[in-house]
Amino acid sequence: MNLVAAIPSLFAGSSAAAGATAAGVGGAAAGAAAGGGGLLSSLAMVGSAVGTGISAFSQIQAGRAAYKSGKAANQVAEQRARQAELESQERTSRMRDENRRRLSAMRARMASSGTTIAGSALDFLGESARRLETRVQDEARRASLDAANERFGGQVALWEGGEARRSSSLRGFGTLLEGVGSFYNQGVKHGKFGPPGGTYRTS
Repeated sequence: MNLVAAIPSLFAGSSAAAGATAAGVGGAAAGAAAGGGGLLSSLAMVGSAVGTGISAFSQIQAGRAAYKSGKAANQVAEQRARQAELESQERTSRMRDENRRRLSAMRARMASSGTTIAGSALDFLGESARRLETRVQDEARRASLDAANERFGGQVALWEGGEARRSSSLRGFGTLLEGVGSFYNQGVKHGKFGPPGGTYRTS
């Protein structure tokens, strides 16, 4: 049966799938119409079959579009995360350079005033260096957290897109199978398939 043969084409992932599906549906319906029965019943079967194929294809394509959207969002999030990391590296590098200049200026002032850099003076310089480095580390942690949040958001978008694609593909396949069954039952009812009148002998 041409309609059944057209099922895999719905999952081909290109515009050719729509044409193959329509051709399969149309071929099956045309064959049914040639087998006998009224014109109206044949047209109704054709319309129902084509509508089923279009509906199933649309559901599958919607899932693919959702996945592409999630994939694009993940790529954008990764780009933002990398940019945040690069900017953080630049900021922390500038902060450390500034810290070194400050400490050097403090040592120079102490030396010019005759203060020996030992004891409490050395402790003061050490504490100042620790405070300045803590600021640098805080900046690095903040940027790392921002980048991680960006990546997490992108991964969530990608996962949601994948789930939408799977769900839509299952719905589309179910719609198509339901349509095939309905098409065949209508064919039997109108004498297109099987014995005239859709009745079978049991003995």
